[in-house]
Amino acid sequence: MQDNNPFKVRSPEKVSAKEAVNLFVDVFNDFPNVLVPGNTFVNGPRGSGKSMMYRYMMPDCQAEEKKCSISELGYYGCYIPIKATNLDKTELTRLREQAQKLINEHILSTHFAIRFLAEFIKYDLKLTTVDFESLKKFVGGEFKVLLRKSGWRKELNIENKETPNQLVSQVLAICEEMHDDCIEYCDRLGFLDKKTKFYEGALCNYLNFLHPLLLWFTTLEAFPKNIFLLIDDADNLSVIQKKVLNTWVSYRLGAEISLKVSTQMRYEIYLTLSGHSIDSPHDYSEINISTIYTSSKNKYKDLIERIVARRLVKFNIPQPDPVKFFPEYETQELRIKEIYDSHIENFNQGKSRGSQKYNDANRYSRPDYIRLLKSASKQGSSYHYSGFEQLIHLSSGIVRFFLESAAQMYAEMEKESQSSEISYISHTVQNKVARNFANEFLFEEFEHHKKTAKAEGFSTDNMKMLENLINALGGVFSAILLSSASERRVFSVAISDMPTERLVQVFQLGVNLGYFQPSTIGNKEGTGRTRLYIMNRRLAPVFTLDPTSFAGYKFFRTNELEIALDDPNEFINRIKRKLKINPEEDLFINQQLDLFE
Repeated sequence: MQDNNPFKVRSPEKVSAKEAVNLFVDVFNDFPNVLVPGNTFVNGPRGSGKSMMYRYMMPDCQAEEKKCSISELGYYGCYIPIKATNLDKTELTRLREQAQKLINEHILSTHFAIRFLAEFIKYDLKLTTVDFESLKKFVGGEFKVLLRKSGWRKELNIENKETPNQLVSQVLAICEEMHDDCIEYCDRLGFLDKKTKFYEGALCNYLNFLHPLLLWFTTLEAFPKNIFLLIDDADNLSVIQKKVLNTWVSYRLGAEISLKVSTQMRYEIYLTLSGHSIDSPHDYSEINISTIYTSSKNKYKDLIERIVARRLVKFNIPQPDPVKFFPEYETQELRIKEIYDSHIENFNQGKSRGSQKYNDANRYSRPDYIRLLKSASKQGSSYHYSGFEQLIHLSSGIVRFFLESAAQMYAEMEKESQSSEISYISHTVQNKVARNFANEFLFEEFEHHKKTAKAEGFSTDNMKMLENLINALGGVFSAILLSSASERRVFSVAISDMPTERLVQVFQLGVNLGYFQPSTIGNKEGTGRTRLYIMNRRLAPVFTLDPTSFAGYKFFRTNELEIALDDPNEFINRIKRKLKINPEEDLFINQQLDLFE
């Protein structure tokens, strides 16, 4: 039954070309530089759609989408995942720095070559006779020279190779042997005590091996003239391997070979092997997915709407309209509309403190409803997180968050439904899953992170301070929502002065684990910009917050946030005293809350 779930999230590598084309929503209007020859860094949290984008850019998907042969494509996208590899060899730290650089570049160069050659064989391109003859000359001539420059001393025999794939398979086998020899050497280093065995194998690099190898393939008639190396999850490279990759970016050897590097916001170094910095836009262009989608709710909303609509149609769901498939809690929305109308009426009668009639009514109606629920019933959990738009906000600009929660909702409806057809997700199921998702994120997943840090021998002090910070800010954002502040829907914190190293480290840990998204904002003095951290809206149900605002933020001084790291309750109480919160305070609403909850 789960296989029929339209929102099930699968690894892009396991999705067929036809499925990928059917499910992929074109985001290249938002990220145009990805399709332009040249080096690009694509930064975004886990689940923001980077891997699916790369899957769509692979040759089989592009040929399926454009209904043409691979040779007719404008570029050839070679997918190179980093996460599921064994490239980070810690044993190399036993070697001198220069030796580490050479061996790490060899490991990366041969790994990239292996991925490229293996995919070339898989796609079984129909080379012309001229191309085949050119390939034989290359393997028997130029490729031999590349091997000799790299230190390969064995014989290369191309006799009895009757097809292009047989020739390329021999090139692949040599690259695999050079790669495996080096990996074996690295593994054996771990058994040595003081003396280090001399490495006698080949040493390939980008300039004298990988680049000329790839560049030659673009000369074939049956091959695209541009190659995009789609390097996924480059955060998982070691520091020295990142420097190797940065060095390749710095070469800027031409448009034929482009490095498209995706990161999960943990690519912490942009220095080359020689210590120089690579810079945007001179060496590469940069795309920050989370910045684009958290700063423009319309772009992200449109993206999710198209993704969901495609999946509903593909799985023949009776209700293909995403808004109707995820309905709002009607009773709740009618009550919020009444509060909205009362704000309009008070404004017309001169009783409102605001200056923008419709904007203020929209800004305050939902927070007022949540506040009235809490003050009347003392049960803030009565608020329902349901409705397509609210679920979009809860996913906090990350596609996978929406799909994973939607998949759970669909599975829950299958359990409850007497019919085999699911035509909508009830508001009660939406609310239940949204709250469970939030609790899992803050409690179960956080506990997992703490155990992982402890098991790996890292200090858990920063984890505890991050936990305090999240609870402190969540509590303060809730207090602001219940206050009479001019902006009550606050989800972001800006630092008004120079933060301490401890504070920066804790926020950065929160960014790495997905609890915050980093940005910047103009400082109070108007003389520059300062750090801004946006709390993940997936946490909204934990603190009963209104997730529908992308603009609300509050400035804090470093000394205030330092208190939050150590004593969240003290931090919350200090802010409450500043806000002078009074539950009985007039909300400028004429109507009383009905106890229908």
